[in-house]
Amino acid sequence: MFPKYLQPIEVHTIQTLALGAIVAIFFWPIASVIYCINVSLRFCSQLACNYYYPGRYELAAGEDSVFGVKLPGSSKSYIHGYKVIRGVPDINRIRAKLQEVFTRTSGYDRLKHALTDKFGYFCWDKKVPFDVTKHVRLLDDFDPEEIVDEARLVEICEKLVPRDCGEEMPQWEVMMIPKFRMPGELQNETTTSHYALIVRIHHAYCDGISYVLLVNNFLADVSGELPIDPTKGFNNPFWIKAYIWAKILAVGPMNFFKYLGMLIASNSLFGVERYSLSKLMAKSSTVEMDKLRKLRLASGTSVTSITLSAVFAALHKTHLRLFPGRAVPKTLHLASVGVMLPYSEDKRLANQFTMWPYTAPLKVDDPKKRLAMTHEEVRRCASQPDPVFDFYMQRALGSLPKFLHTILFNLSGTPIMLSNVPGYKTSVKLFGGEMVDAAAWIPLVTTTGIGLSTQSYCGRMHFSAIADPKVVPTSAELKIFVEEVVQQIDIMYKAYVPSENTQGEAEDMLLKSVLQNDKDESKDSLRSPSKMVKRDANDNEQFEFSSLSSKPSTSLKHLEDIPTDLCRNRHVDPNDTSAYPNAEKASEKVI
Repeated sequence: MFPKYLQPIEVHTIQTLALGAIVAIFFWPIASVIYCINVSLRFCSQLACNYYYPGRYELAAGEDSVFGVKLPGSSKSYIHGYKVIRGVPDINRIRAKLQEVFTRTSGYDRLKHALTDKFGYFCWDKKVPFDVTKHVRLLDDFDPEEIVDEARLVEICEKLVPRDCGEEMPQWEVMMIPKFRMPGELQNETTTSHYALIVRIHHAYCDGISYVLLVNNFLADVSGELPIDPTKGFNNPFWIKAYIWAKILAVGPMNFFKYLGMLIASNSLFGVERYSLSKLMAKSSTVEMDKLRKLRLASGTSVTSITLSAVFAALHKTHLRLFPGRAVPKTLHLASVGVMLPYSEDKRLANQFTMWPYTAPLKVDDPKKRLAMTHEEVRRCASQPDPVFDFYMQRALGSLPKFLHTILFNLSGTPIMLSNVPGYKTSVKLFGGEMVDAAAWIPLVTTTGIGLSTQSYCGRMHFSAIADPKVVPTSAELKIFVEEVVQQIDIMYKAYVPSENTQGEAEDMLLKSVLQNDKDESKDSLRSPSKMVKRDANDNEQFEFSSLSSKPSTSLKHLEDIPTDLCRNRHVDPNDTSAYPNAEKASEKVI
């Protein structure tokens, strides 16, 4: 008999553990040998760097080296984004603020280094010339008197994607557009009260959470309130940590290769074998977070499930529009990005992301049925150890010699990538003004054809999409796609949330939903004791995996795309805290 806290365990779980154990018996010895050989080679490579270039090169960690490969036509691993600020543009003030961070904060020294390679491995060049005036500047080849609106700003970002900073200087830049017109401002005015900052930064420097910590803790005049402190974790009982690690060691390798094979065999129309030289970008209209909360309660699901369901519905319509006559697959694979908590308390730059492939229904027209099916997939994913295994596997693969990276990247692609960039609950004062809007686009790497990210700010959320023209031919078509995602959320909202004149029925429905939710949670509590979920003040769900150590390098905590808890399974997405949670109310019971 199993201990009470591990019941009920499904029969297929026992079979999975048995099969996983067989795979693990072969995998771990081979992986251990490869690891020892690679550590020895890395040691020799670093010795060579120290001998021929004293004090200049330092081998990059695996989680940073993952983004070193530059496939032809890819985004070169650059994250693109912008911030719109109400105030007077002062480029010298921005330069001085950044210079102050470099001077006083050792955790951000890597922003003065460049990612390159030496002796077969990716490494940081610590002696490249650094001049903050070359990184923080007016937008190149741009008339500073031009007044830019949102559509024009997205178009400018789109044209910057193919550009590479090279390896002769740190690979990041902040470019100013002095005049920005907000929606509603008079078209005939020659002056504006806003300006925009375009930010391009190589993903090897940091992930979204690290970037938010940089802005909030060191660049902001008045910090915004985050839904959750990424530097804080949970103190889980030892038996939970032991159970998680046992599951990771036994099942992780099998699931990793199973999903890798699934992605290779899927041959999705949304994936690409070779990238075009240009990329397309689009930004959606906003969604009120309050609407997502109401829909979550009424449907008894999670914000992650709602978002994914809307994305899959929009992809279905996009498939019919772009590929007429081509059969629509029943399901589609989508990789959701997540991060592991906690981040270092000194808030240094880091990459602590992981990924999980969802397989959700594509050919389902009924919004309620589609949401229910998607929610089941989210719950299933949240009960698995795969994101934790993937977290360490990416670090291990990233530490391998450079020549292996191109091979591995071409094998491990996913057609759709979804990421969640951290948002603020309250406004941020930045460089003497107030940030009123922001957007971010993830890099397109491997074989991903569409990259989708969300960002929330002060109770509103929007979607940003980047695509290769081989998948989505025009920016206008990509704009239709992201607006379709927003429209699908509205459709689900209307299906689940009754109108004002039936408010009494609505309250009954919500109450029943919450009660049923609690029932389901109590069942789930015995199914997967491997996770914990916490709900932030924006009603978003964050979750983390417990580990045997509280250090970031061994922590199994996940902020965005992998929500779960001691009482139930859910799943969220990683770089923000606005729309990819998947736990419901277990947080109140656990924390």
